[in-house]
Amino acid sequence: MTYTAFKAHPAVRIARRMVDVAVIIFIATHGIYACYAHTTAETWEERVFIIERDWQFKLLNPLNDGIGFALPFVSVAYVNREAIERLGTNIEGVRRHEGKHLQQVDQLGWRQYYRLDEWKREGMAEYVRGAPSISVCSPNPDEDANRLSYREFYVVTRYLIEQEGLTEADIYEYEEYPLKQAEKWLSKTHC
Repeated sequence: MTYTAFKAHPAVRIARRMVDVAVIIFIATHGIYACYAHTTAETWEERVFIIERDWQFKLLNPLNDGIGFALPFVSVAYVNREAIERLGTNIEGVRRHEGKHLQQVDQLGWRQYYRLDEWKREGMAEYVRGAPSISVCSPNPDEDANRLSYREFYVVTRYLIEQEGLTEADIYEYEEYPLKQAEKWLSKTHC
């Protein structure tokens, strides 16, 4: 019995080539940012690039509609200026947040970083940022669920550092999620 090779329709072959080219451009673009960061950046924050337009940000990460994202495997991150301005938040704070994620991966390693509870990763990044993008003392319950979660992560992290005296390493090992105590402490001392 002889087998003949399956030949795809010419339109399918063209579509495959177009996808191949798009993937190569995508990888090369991130590679260029990574090379620039590795040769010029002296801090983690300097590895976070400000992308001016929504469409440019979307090209860099088609799956992300947020205000920033980190690519720890190449030690760079990006923030979306237009999205940040729409939210009325501070771009430097967002750069600190994304830079913290790069630092976390560098210090902890990939496996440890991804094993951390989300509240520990994001809470520490929000703490370094300085404040979440919504009010700490009087959040709007109709706010985006992700932003409300980040606020909670920030409140718990701040409580553990400022009230309980925990270090970053201590928080990464901490077992509980003391949201109620943190909210109570925050309302008494800061609101």
